[in-house]
Amino acid sequence: CTGQDAQRASLALVRLNAMRLHRKNRRLEEHVLERTRELEQANRELKRSMELKHRLVSIISHDIVAPLRFIARVARGGARPDAFKDPAELSDTLRDISFSAEKLYANARNTLSWIRSQEGGSELRPMHVALNPLVEEVFDVGRSLAQSKGLRLLNEVSLDDVVRTDRDVLSIILHNLITNAITHTEQGAVRVGGKQDDGIYSITVEDTGHGMCPQALAYIRSLRAGDRAAQGSPDEDVVHGLGYVIIIELVRTLGASLDVDSSPGTGTRVSVRLRIQE
Repeated sequence: CTGQDAQRASLALVRLNAMRLHRKNRRLEEHVLERTRELEQANRELKRSMELKHRLVSIISHDIVAPLRFIARVARGGARPDAFKDPAELSDTLRDISFSAEKLYANARNTLSWIRSQEGGSELRPMHVALNPLVEEVFDVGRSLAQSKGLRLLNEVSLDDVVRTDRDVLSIILHNLITNAITHTEQGAVRVGGKQDDGIYSITVEDTGHGMCPQALAYIRSLRAGDRAAQGSPDEDVVHGLGYVIIIELVRTLGASLDVDSSPGTGTRVSVRLRIQE
């Protein structure tokens, strides 16, 4: 009996050690999996941070530094005592400086909007948004520039139109579209309208500006297709710099779509198509 008892005790000890080893291995595997997930998350955040840094440097170089350099060069040339003998030449130079300053202002606001849009990821805060007052709010920001050009700002969105979406994100989109329209329209009007059809609400910004060239439309299509390389393209200038990068990213965040209709000399019409939510 004593030998059998010892054998049983030895066997029980082996089983106990095996169970302990199994639990230890399981805890180790769980720890490894947890650390692996943490490292993968850290790598994703690092990759996103590097992408944002790269794009921000590109944005500042292209959309902030270039207009500043142009303004400085023109102002330096105009500071010479004999720079302007013809009043018309002086007027043209001041107009160039004014346009570049307006572009710089719009680009700076766009940059800030884009940075804010990146903070906190893509978490949405949907609410019921009355669109007519939102358009008026955005118009108020660009009203002084529009008045200086003699442009009419027409809010044709019905007072009854309400959609459920993230108000802040939609506001940034409209701000960029309307600012682009005002900045690149010299006469006529900037018109915003809205229409509901088959579960889709389309809010449209239309201007009477100089329109877009085929290269600009191709650039926008590449952005819509998610071509990251296009976001640093030298053709950005023909589609108002950073604006469409922000617009398309945030339209995608809302689960919406974007249509652009334009050609040289005909103005531009941009529609944001939102799915109607209850």
